[in-house]
Amino acid sequence: MISEDARRRGPPPRSLDVFLRTSHGRTEAAALAALFPLFKSPTSIKPSTALDDGEQACEIYDAYLGYYPQSNVRFEELMLLKRSLAKGDIVELGLCRVCNGLIIYNRIDPTRRTCSHCEYLREHEPDSVTLSEKTTDLD
Repeated sequence: MISEDARRRGPPPRSLDVFLRTSHGRTEAAALAALFPLFKSPTSIKPSTALDDGEQACEIYDAYLGYYPQSNVRFEELMLLKRSLAKGDIVELGLCRVCNGLIIYNRIDPTRRTCSHCEYLREHEPDSVTLSEKTTDLD
């Protein structure tokens, strides 16, 4: 049981800023989004209900936290991400412009298309050669 002190209060999140603000958030959102199709129920005769969708989201969230327990993503943010990807109006999955790793980005502002790994390398090793430059040297 969750204690009263640990219970979150207030309205649910309405913004995807937690995912779009940083390269780490974009990478984490893509990791969550990559789990969505893995937890789809097998094709069934009856259409899925809101309860089925909620149960699936709980399974995705539990699996993600099992893999990445230090995540700060809340369940409500996962639900917002899932709805936004389904609508396709604000965010979409794409590839990092450096390494082609999976990321999520804002469709309105596609300039931030770098994963957290490549962003880290850029910040901490400014003189390093990018992955795309390395592959052209091999040709």
